[in-house]
Amino acid sequence: MSRIRSILSEHFPNDEIAAHGSAIRFTPDNEQHIVKLVELAIAHQFKICPAGSMSHIEAGDFDDSIVIASSEHLNSLIDYSPDDLYITVGAVMRLRDVNSHVTDNLLSFVFGNLDYDGTVGGAVAVGLSAQFDGETVPIKRSVPSLAFVTPYGKLIRVGAVTLKSVAGYDVPKLLVGSRGQFGFITSITLRLSQNAPANCITMAGFGESCPTIIRPHWGALDASLSHVERNLKSNLDPHGVFPGA
Repeated sequence: MSRIRSILSEHFPNDEIAAHGSAIRFTPDNEQHIVKLVELAIAHQFKICPAGSMSHIEAGDFDDSIVIASSEHLNSLIDYSPDDLYITVGAVMRLRDVNSHVTDNLLSFVFGNLDYDGTVGGAVAVGLSAQFDGETVPIKRSVPSLAFVTPYGKLIRVGAVTLKSVAGYDVPKLLVGSRGQFGFITSITLRLSQNAPANCITMAGFGESCPTIIRPHWGALDASLSHVERNLKSNLDPHGVFPGA
C-alpha cells in the first residue's frame, strides 16, 4: 500500500479510495471529507487534483504523489428559487441536466441548452464561453455565487445572489477559469432567465455554423494566469496543494 493511500485509509471509508493508475482516486461523500483531505495534504505534503466526473482524466496522467479528488457524489439539487431566478447545484451535475429542474416554471439556464456533456463544475473551472445569437457570452456572467474548499482547508461560500454586484473583488470570477488552481469547487449558484431558446448556440471561438460543439481547450495552466492571479496563487496556496488540472 502506498504512503498516501495508507494515510487516507486512516481517515476515510475504503469505498471512497481507489487506485487510478499510479495515483489515488478519492471520491468523497460530502464536503467535509474534502476539507479533511486538504488538511491531510498540507500535513503530509501531497497534492490534490480536482477532477469532477473524471471524464478528462487518464490513468497514466498522474504519479503517486497526486490524489485525484472526484466530486462524483456532489451532484444534487441544493436550492432553487424561481422567484429570485437562481438555482444552486452540486458541482458534478451535468450542464445539460440543469434545465430539467426549472422548465416547469418557464425558466432556463442558457448554457444548459448546449450539446455539451460536461459538468457544471467543469464548465466553471475551464471558463466555458458560448455564442448566443452571435454574441460571445462567458459562463462567469451566470455564476453569482459558489462554494469551494480553499487550499487552507476551509469550506467557504463566496459571492451573493444579487442582480448587481457589490464593490470589491469578485471572488467567484476568480474561480471561473482557474482550472482547479485556487481550490475545490463543491457547489455553484447559477442565474436563470426566462425560457427563450437562442437561435444559435455554439462553443465560442470554434466552428462557423450551428450546432458545432468543440470541447474547451485544456492548455498550459500557467499561461492562463495573469500577474495578479499568480500573486494570488502564491498567497492563497503556499503549500501548492492544488497544482491545477
